[in-house]
Amino acid sequence: MKAKSLYLLLVLSSQLMALNALAENKNWTEDQANLLPQGRWETGLFSQLRYGVTDNIELQTHPLAFFMIPNLAAKIALPVQGNWNIASKHSLHVPTYLLRAISNEGTGGVLPLNSEIPFMVSMGTGLVATTQIGLSSHSLSIETGFVVTPKFGNSNFPELELPLLYLRTASYHDTISVKGSIALQGRLWNDFHYSIQQQAMIAPNYNGAFSLEQTAKIMWRLHENFELMLGVDGVITRYPRQTRLNIFPLFDARFGF
Repeated sequence: MKAKSLYLLLVLSSQLMALNALAENKNWTEDQANLLPQGRWETGLFSQLRYGVTDNIELQTHPLAFFMIPNLAAKIALPVQGNWNIASKHSLHVPTYLLRAISNEGTGGVLPLNSEIPFMVSMGTGLVATTQIGLSSHSLSIETGFVVTPKFGNSNFPELELPLLYLRTASYHDTISVKGSIALQGRLWNDFHYSIQQQAMIAPNYNGAFSLEQTAKIMWRLHENFELMLGVDGVITRYPRQTRLNIFPLFDARFGF
């Protein structure tokens, strides 16, 4: 039971984390305002499934999470502003079924068995802007957004005081969560690329909570349709009684077609 709960939490982390003429091509643009070309698919062992519906609309979902956390996201291109590509981002997910699944007694229970989990629809929206740095193959992206979660029914369950999840699930408790991020991406050498992102999240009226995340990734693009990613994610989170630092390794194999 404990292993099942940990797996479900990893799925939730992956999904919530997942909720971005500039680059050399329009592939692998997850954290940018650029969209996938029409008809292109991209996914990975732990990544979202992304599809270019048109050159101006991209849909995303997390297949591993879908049956426990129904989810759908869209990225929509907006008019270019000077040297900046702009896109709006919109997401929906239903965390109810997963939260009920991890409400158990004993060591395997993340939430108490008597937790009251209402039907919830978490809705996020935001903007992301990307620009090329000079004539180089490097780009800068700036993103901001917020999440609200309407609830239907009685609600009585504790906060998830876990790294990566505490602020991402704050909107489940009658507050709004706000985030902002800045990212640098580009080519390091030959087929090796990098991505460095700094993200801050706050939730007003949520015990003064905040989190700062620093993510660094190296991508080895063996083919235009395949890359390997290694990285690290450092998270500083302020909880009601303490502030903690956690560091997590990152790995993924990503495919495009």
